[in-house]
Amino acid sequence: MRREARLRALARGEAEATEYARANGFSRVRLLSVEEGTSFRGTDIVVTGARISNVAAPPPPPPMPERGGGIVAPGQIDTGVSLGLLYRMER
Repeated sequence: MRREARLRALARGEAEATEYARANGFSRVRLLSVEEGTSFRGTDIVVTGARISNVAAPPPPPPMPERGGGIVAPGQIDTGVSLGLLYRMER
């Protein structure tokens, strides 16, 4: 999936760069560099309890699952690719 996303991102980047080039009187673009970004969705959370007003209160109940499945279906994942593409416009 990441390979397909990467190829689609490259094709989209070239198409957009070519459109910018032609709109400014250039005939083509040349790819100079590619940087692939990664993302990490997790963050460190520090729980100190300093803001808890009623420590004895029970936690809220979990959300009810939707009909025909749970909140998150088994096997679903999310993936993406972020590319930084540098092009040079040529006449």
